[in-house]
Amino acid sequence: MSGVLAFLTALGASIFLSLARGDLFGHFFSQDGGYIAYDLIIAICIFFIVKKTPKSFWYVPFIANLGGILAVFVLHSFDHPLEFTYTFAGWGLSIIVTIIASLIGKRI
Repeated sequence: MSGVLAFLTALGASIFLSLARGDLFGHFFSQDGGYIAYDLIIAICIFFIVKKTPKSFWYVPFIANLGGILAVFVLHSFDHPLEFTYTFAGWGLSIIVTIIASLIGKRI
């Protein structure tokens, strides 16, 4: 179940980012704000998934960050110079949140 929730997180966050960069919500977010919101959405979802099932800390961050992983290693599609930086910062945030949620989930 955790893997499915992580995949839905990846799908939903990727759709959100494409809408935030596009014409639909583009006027609400700056270029940087869309990526920051994307990373925060993923981190919040990872926290709740891993907190509920602490043993899933091995795979949930990778599945949830699937959009960023594909963008970096497969597509190489970065229009904005800081996109690469935001992607790696989001991965770091995901790892930190995963560790915290795993520790909290084991106590409960």
